[in-house]
Amino acid sequence: MSADRGLAGEIAKLAKEIWTECFGSMLPPGQTEYMIEKFQSEEAIMEQMSEGYIYDTIFFGKRNVGYSAIKVEEDRIFISKIYLLSGFRGRGLAYERFQEIEAIARDLGKPNLYLTVNRNNEPAIRFYRSMGFFIDDEVDKDIGGGFSMNDYIMRKLL
Repeated sequence: MSADRGLAGEIAKLAKEIWTECFGSMLPPGQTEYMIEKFQSEEAIMEQMSEGYIYDTIFFGKRNVGYSAIKVEEDRIFISKIYLLSGFRGRGLAYERFQEIEAIARDLGKPNLYLTVNRNNEPAIRFYRSMGFFIDDEVDKDIGGGFSMNDYIMRKLL
């Protein structure tokens, strides 16, 4: 088994637990499961890695408690994912990961970061604002299966 496949499998298991807890009550019935399969299954993660997405795990001690994914673009970095198990939020782990991503952006000469967030995800929006992000735009995207994503695009200038 390749290292990428092992990582993808590990993240897919985490994603199922985190997304179910995080989005289960925020999204219409069935959408969370659909999105996990479409975007965070082992195969979907492997495909994203082949497209240049860089996945990394987040540890608390020796326990894997979350993950992130970024994609380096021409003049910016897209923070595609940053998720933690509910019991490990509020411990500074996401803050540390954002600091690491900002350091990567500076080292690569990328002047800004951006991410998308569900418009109903108030806790995440508050956290991103506390990290210096601002709402730049909003987007509604049909993701198939009769579902859509209704997100803000948030940006941070470095």
